[in-house]
Amino acid sequence: MKRENSMIVDPSHSFLDMPLGEPFICSFSGGKDSVLALSLASEKGNAKGLIHWSNKLTSTSTFHEQSISIVKQQALNLDLPLTITSFSPKEHRLELLKIYEDFASQGIKSIVFGDIYLMDSVKLQSILCKKAGLIPRYPLWERNYADLMRNINEHEIISIISRINIEKLDSKWLGVAFNQEVYQEFMKLDIDPFGENGEFHTTVVDGKIFKNPLKYSINTTENTSINLSIHSLSDNTLKLI
Repeated sequence: MKRENSMIVDPSHSFLDMPLGEPFICSFSGGKDSVLALSLASEKGNAKGLIHWSNKLTSTSTFHEQSISIVKQQALNLDLPLTITSFSPKEHRLELLKIYEDFASQGIKSIVFGDIYLMDSVKLQSILCKKAGLIPRYPLWERNYADLMRNINEHEIISIISRINIEKLDSKWLGVAFNQEVYQEFMKLDIDPFGENGEFHTTVVDGKIFKNPLKYSINTTENTSINLSIHSLSDNTLKLI
């Protein structure tokens, strides 16, 4: 246990120490936090790809339960290679370690994560990254939410609320863009306004870092989630169903 504790990095300084031009992979959920982390890290380092976790049984995102086709289209629009794995840090450490070691063998120096307050995730990823010879970096760690919202606006990140905890939020928020106005409304409620406790999840459809915006339709499946259907880039229509 002492040896593993010694491998846990201080997330508050991990991003400040990132050298210019450092090649990195981004842990990518497709939501606002991971896209913001990618955007900030790209100002210092050199993004070489994305890694995404999927549910092998349902072919959906482990993070937000959206179709994997959405994450694939996001990666295309970001013009970044995408690695999809069903190996979770908790249950498949050895399998995931091999993937990280492969990144390191290709010259990757770090993995960027979008965690803000979840220390359990930091502990797991720190151990795996260090064993693989990689540096875990956390651009958003314990940042003030007002500052993060300013960054989201600066990087023109547009995300749609695609999943909610119905015990915390009304279903009226499904399909709504997460912006300054919505953030201010969430600040008035008894929730974490960035959804750090699972109150809601988002799917990013555009941002400065995107080569092209996603063209999509919204399909409501239940009162806790929506599915985004991706259209081809030649389809210039944007419709909400």
